[in-house]
Amino acid sequence: MLGGLRLAKLWQENDKVLDFFDAKGILEGVLQRIGLNPRFELGQDVSLHPHKQADIFIENQKAGVLGEVHPEVLLAFNIGEPVYLAEIDLGTLIPFAARGKTYQAIPRFPAIVRDLALILDAGVAHQRIETILRKFSLVEDVEIFDVYSGEQVPPGKKSLAYRLSYRSPTHTLTDEEVSQVQQQIVNRLNSELGAVLRS
Repeated sequence: MLGGLRLAKLWQENDKVLDFFDAKGILEGVLQRIGLNPRFELGQDVSLHPHKQADIFIENQKAGVLGEVHPEVLLAFNIGEPVYLAEIDLGTLIPFAARGKTYQAIPRFPAIVRDLALILDAGVAHQRIETILRKFSLVEDVEIFDVYSGEQVPPGKKSLAYRLSYRSPTHTLTDEEVSQVQQQIVNRLNSELGAVLRS
């Protein structure tokens, strides 16, 4: 279980409470340390917040759940702030973790990192966006670093910001190549999910 402030409280800074993406990042880090690459899909566990939870998959096998404890459960225990939990079936993990480890050579060519801030309907799941992003061959890594809904976005919308790492296995990418791929990504997200760039 996880909850509370992200950092020790300092008098000159605003309180920053841990959120779903902190919990997801910690879990991803733990699983990756044992050689596993988890995939997350929107879950339906009744004990968790309906919009802040995910089923955890290793390859195509469900291995557990992750999410914010349902507000009614928190209320029953007089807990006044979000709490996150992960439940993992270790028996499911063992066959995957027991595989022989493989290693990749250090990349010969550098990565180029670009940020992408989108405005979408509030009901669009992060996983749908990440799945589209990872289908582009030059996209090496996808990291979500901001989720926002409030005065600066229209009602019924949310803003999601991603950090994308681009790399080619055959040559050093140019800014123009990366810009072309990023525009293709924006076009696809717009056509499939109605996403627009946040200005």
